[in-house]
Amino acid sequence: MPVTSDAILAAAAAIATEWRWLAIVWHALLALALVAILSCRVRDGRAIAMTAALPFTTVAALAWWSGNPFNGTVFTVISITLVTIAARLPASPIPTGARSAVWAGACCCALAWSYPHFLSGTWTQYLYAAPFGLLPCPTLAFCVGVSLILQSFGSARWTIVVVTAALTYGVIGVFALGVALDWALIAGAVMLAWAAWDGVQQRDHRFLIHVRRTP
Repeated sequence: MPVTSDAILAAAAAIATEWRWLAIVWHALLALALVAILSCRVRDGRAIAMTAALPFTTVAALAWWSGNPFNGTVFTVISITLVTIAARLPASPIPTGARSAVWAGACCCALAWSYPHFLSGTWTQYLYAAPFGLLPCPTLAFCVGVSLILQSFGSARWTIVVVTAALTYGVIGVFALGVALDWALIAGAVMLAWAAWDGVQQRDHRFLIHVRRTP
């Protein structure tokens, strides 16, 4: 029996409702991490990358729980891949990206934090129970935002995984499920890809200048 878009949306709404408590836990953990980073000036790239990667583990688990083996498989692979990349990063400060990338990243993180979809009720619940850590798109939006702010932690593999997943699920959300909000996820993924390409071009340019100046 083919899976319809209505069935997928209904399953997503069921996850957002039944696992609301887990979304609240993720919001609380993220808030504590943010306080720790801002108050202690934590810039450990490995720790921050791990914080961005771990929510994908619960996205994968809930996809399996809801009977969606496709999302379950995809996000199991994404979570394992990103956690592995994060674990291999150096425990050293990571510089922030350009101002435009930082602002775009902050907007993506705000979208993930208050993703106004799949929940019914008052708008205030989006501030603490939006389905971040439960569903693909808001969780990907958060990861895209962090990646924009911190230049994907200097990892090309991280960029490829995040951009590919965000573009794929953004397109599915917009064109297959009719979630117009996911245009923001597509825009964030495109900007992350552009920022990565621009960074490579700048590094190549600096290298060529260095070579020409070397006697």
